[in-house]
Amino acid sequence: MKHQSLANYLNRRYLLILALIIAAFTALISFMNWSGMDDTTEYYMFYEAEVLTEHYQPNQAIVEFDTGRKEYYWGKSNLPAHYLKLIEGEVVEPDEASLFFAEEQYIYILPFSLPAQNTVFYVIHIFNQDDYAKSNQSVRLSLSLLSFLLFVLLIFFVTRLNRKVTDQVSLFEQWMTKISEQSANAYPDLAIPEKIDFSELAQAANQLKGSLQSQYELRQIEKERVKREKDFLSSLSHELRTPISVIAAAIAVLKKRNQLSEKDAKVIDKLARANGNMKLMTGTLLQVWRKQKSANEPVNLVLSEQLAQLVEESEVYCSPLVKFHFDICSREPMLADLNLIELTLGNLLRNACQYTADNNVYLSVSQNSVTVSNAFEQDTQHKDLNYGFGFGLYLVETICKQQNWRFFIKKSQNRFVVKVEFNERGLC
Repeated sequence: MKHQSLANYLNRRYLLILALIIAAFTALISFMNWSGMDDTTEYYMFYEAEVLTEHYQPNQAIVEFDTGRKEYYWGKSNLPAHYLKLIEGEVVEPDEASLFFAEEQYIYILPFSLPAQNTVFYVIHIFNQDDYAKSNQSVRLSLSLLSFLLFVLLIFFVTRLNRKVTDQVSLFEQWMTKISEQSANAYPDLAIPEKIDFSELAQAANQLKGSLQSQYELRQIEKERVKREKDFLSSLSHELRTPISVIAAAIAVLKKRNQLSEKDAKVIDKLARANGNMKLMTGTLLQVWRKQKSANEPVNLVLSEQLAQLVEESEVYCSPLVKFHFDICSREPMLADLNLIELTLGNLLRNACQYTADNNVYLSVSQNSVTVSNAFEQDTQHKDLNYGFGFGLYLVETICKQQNWRFFIKKSQNRFVVKVEFNERGLC
């Protein structure tokens, strides 16, 4: 179906409205002009009467300068018989123009009284019936009726135009409501209403329909991707638990034999802690990606103590040259999930140790927040503009989002700063 342009439709209609307004205005001006002829004629008759009575004496002949159209008489006795016949039986008020019709002519008669001279001066103006300047009652009526009809037509046309546009917009709105209530599978079969006449609305409907279809397809792709990720993580978690359990069992057997030297026992303890951390990370990762709530009960912990413990355990992945500098603002306890706190702080420490440029890591701790800062080289490889350095920060940000913790990353010149606020209280 071919649709017309809404803009062109409105432009054509408004142009027609403008033409109707001009026509109505012209008719009104003409009507006012014609209806004002009585007053104009009477004004000139009075003007002529005043001027002529000043320059002529009673019964003195007056030179007619507009023969056949204007006549002047001193006294009623000097009026021609056909004029006397017109006013006979009619109430002709002095100093007031009266209109008569005779022999296809409109005749204005003005009796101009001259009390000082005890006489009446008659001024007569004559207009032919087909003259433009005549005062024709039928023309007045016709013009009035025409003007009224033009305005009625204008009002009807504007109302019709408004209803046309309103109906189209309403139809489009109903279609939008209907398509929003349909299931995504029905989008391809939901046709645009045939009653939509304007191309703008039809184009918008097509774009909306296409956008909804694209969003549905993207959602399906995303669902499939998430499902694959969940399946992969489930399989990965299962596969990792087996070797972790084997390592844990082997460590337990070695400890039971009591045949280890003091040095070897320390190594086994580090191995046990590393294996425990691996088990913790595996379970937490699976929980995070499944968007499941933690099954662990929150406990009271002191961030500074927890961070200090993690620093002691950092020998496994940190260079012996790395030095940690603490700035502790508070040692008050907070209520939190210990596993998530350890996983978050552990990743922040590993990231700082791996990328520090001067072997210094600065830690600022309050009751409810931790800030980790380190220098880095501008040409550091594997740098991600969104998450800074390494997968660890991506994991931290994911956990923070799920726990509604506030997470900040700031890079200025050659310094990298990461801050986690576990709630809004107790900040340094």
